Amino acid sequence: MPEDSNYTDGSTGLIYTSDAAYIDSGESKSISPELRNNSLDPRFLNVRSFPRGTRNCYTLRPVQGKDNKYLIRAWFMYGNYDAKNQPPTFDLHIGVDFWKTVNDSSLPWWSEIIHNPTTDYIHVCLVNIGYGTPFISALELRPLSNSTYVTQSGSLSLVARWDLGSTTEEYRYDNDVYDRIWRRPVYDNTTRVIHTNLPIAPNRFQPPSIVMSTALTPIAGRDPLSFTWESNNSTDQYYIYMHFAELQANQTREFNIYLNGELWDLSNNNLTGQVPDFLSGLAALQVLNLKGNNFTGPIPVELLERSKNGTLSLSIDDCESAPCNKKKNNVVVPVVSSVAAFFAVSIAILAVLWIIKKRKQVVTKVVAETNRNDRSLEFKKRQFTYSEVLTITNNFQRVVGKGGFGTVYHGYVEDTNQVAVKMLSSSSIQGYKEFQAEANLLMSVHHRNLTSLVGYCIEGTDMGIIYEYMANGNLERHLSAEDGTHVSTIIAGTPGYLDPEYYISNRFTEKSDVYSFGIVLLEIITSQPALAKGNDKTHIIQWVSSMVHQGDVKNIVDPRLRGDFDVNSAWKAVELAMACVSRTSTRRPTMNYVVMELKECLTTEKTRHEMGSKD
Repeated sequence: MPEDSNYTDGSTGLIYTSDAAYIDSGESKSISPELRNNSLDPRFLNVRSFPRGTRNCYTLRPVQGKDNKYLIRAWFMYGNYDAKNQPPTFDLHIGVDFWKTVNDSSLPWWSEIIHNPTTDYIHVCLVNIGYGTPFISALELRPLSNSTYVTQSGSLSLVARWDLGSTTEEYRYDNDVYDRIWRRPVYDNTTRVIHTNLPIAPNRFQPPSIVMSTALTPIAGRDPLSFTWESNNSTDQYYIYMHFAELQANQTREFNIYLNGELWDLSNNNLTGQVPDFLSGLAALQVLNLKGNNFTGPIPVELLERSKNGTLSLSIDDCESAPCNKKKNNVVVPVVSSVAAFFAVSIAILAVLWIIKKRKQVVTKVVAETNRNDRSLEFKKRQFTYSEVLTITNNFQRVVGKGGFGTVYHGYVEDTNQVAVKMLSSSSIQGYKEFQAEANLLMSVHHRNLTSLVGYCIEGTDMGIIYEYMANGNLERHLSAEDGTHVSTIIAGTPGYLDPEYYISNRFTEKSDVYSFGIVLLEIITSQPALAKGNDKTHIIQWVSSMVHQGDVKNIVDPRLRGDFDVNSAWKAVELAMACVSRTSTRRPTMNYVVMELKECLTTEKTRHEMGSKD
C-alpha cells in the first residue's frame, strides 16, 4: 500500500501499515481491476513487485529483539497485477536459509514460519529463481511465548494447522492470542463432531478455547482416526503438536497413537547413553516406555520415585550398570511432537541427546586407537626411516608451520627436492586419526592443485608424512597475507569447513563436499578466513550473510580488486557460494552445476577484460 498509509482489518481488528519503511527496493503495484471487489481483503489489493535484483529483503526489527520466538506469515495473491496472466514461481528465504517455494499464487495463499533470530533484526527475502518476478501481498510478524514450539535448532515451517470438529472455516486473532490460523479440514462420513460449552483450561501453547471446545471422533468406536500428508523430501523432519481435551462428562478415554504403522513411543529405537534427567521435569508425563534400547547408567531417581508412587507408568530394562541388549526393531522415530500432556516432547529431546552421546563416544574411540598406536596404514609411496627423516630435515631445524596433529618441518630429499615433513606429535589426542585421514587422502587423490605425497615414516612412536613443499605458500596465505594456524579438531579436517549435517547424521555425502567447497569459494571471493581471527570466531557464512543483506557486493569482494570486476558476475558467484553452504543439503546444488555456473562467471569476466583491452 502507499507509503505512510494504514488500515484496520475488519475481522481481527489488527492494524496493517505500509511496508515502505521495511524495504528500499521493489515497486508498489495494484492488482487487475477485474479482480478488485468489496469482498476481497484489503491486503490483496496491492503487491510489491521486485523486477530488479536476484534477492530482495525486508528488514524487520521486532521490539522484543533477538533470542525471542516469532511467527512470521507471508501472504501472496498474484491478481494479474502485471497483465501477463502468468503467476511466477520464486523462493522465500529467512536470511540465507530457504523457507518456501511460492508457486501457486493465483488465489490468496500464505506461508508461515516460527523463527527464533539470533540478531535484533530478521531478513525476509524473496529470491528470483528464473521463473518470473517475485512479489508479495502482505507480511505479518507476531511474537510468541518462548516456552512454545521448542526445537533443538532451526525454524519451523507450517505444513497444516487443523481445528478438528469445527464447523467454522477458520479462527485466528482475537480468538487466538498469537494470531495462529486454525482451519477446518474436510470431514468424511466415518466421523462425528462432539463439543462442549464448558470452559477448557489452557496449556502453555494456549490453543483457543473455541478450538478446544470441539473434537472429532469415529462413529464406530473401534475405528481409527487417520491423518496423512506427503513429504517432498524423505529427509524432512516434522514436529507434530496434538492437543487433547475431554469434552464429555464422566468419560475416560485411552488410545494409542501410531506413526506409519508403528506404535509411537520410545521403545525399541536403539537409543544409547544415559536416560536423560530432563524427563523427570515433565510433570504431565504419565506413561514412559523405554524398553528395548541400549541405555547405560542409573535411572534418574525422580523417575523411579514417580513410578513407585503411581504417578508414572515406567517401562524400562534393567540398565543401572550395563547396556540392555534386547531385541530391537530399529524403528527410529522420524517425527517429534508435543502432545498436550507433553509426552512427545521427550521424544524430541531424547533423540537429540542420543546423537550427542554418540558423538562423544567418537572421542573415546579416537583416544583408544591413538593409545594403541595402531599402524594399519599401508602406503604405496616410499617409506622413510626415522634416521632418514632426521637427515631430510637436518634434525628438524626449520619449522614451517603447525598442523592439526603436529609440527611441519622443511627439508630436502636427495639434496635437491624440497619437501615438507609433518610429524605426529606424541601429545596429540586425536592426531593419529588426522594422520590417517591426510595420508589416505594424499595417497588416493591426485590433482595439479593438491600437494603430492612423497612418502611416509612409521617407526615405533615416530610417524610422519612427507609431501611436496609449497614454496609459494597455500591458498590461505595468499588470501590473507599471513600464515594460518591449524586448530585441532575431533573430526579430521579444518574447522569451519565441515558440513553441519555431519553432526546429525555422522556421515559425509557428496553434498558435504559441496558445502566445504562453498566455504573455500567464499574465502576466495572475500579474502576472509573461514573463521575470523580473535575471540569471537565469527564464521564467514555469518559475515557474508550480513553483507548480502546490505545489498552492495563491492563490500563483499576482496578489496584488493578495487572494484575491478563485473558486478553481476560477482553477485552470481556470491549467491552460488551461499547456495553451496545451505544448512540443508537438499538445497545445495550439485558440483556439476557449480562448475557450470563458475565457468559462466569466468566467461563474463574474460569478456569484460577483452572488451576493455580493445578500448
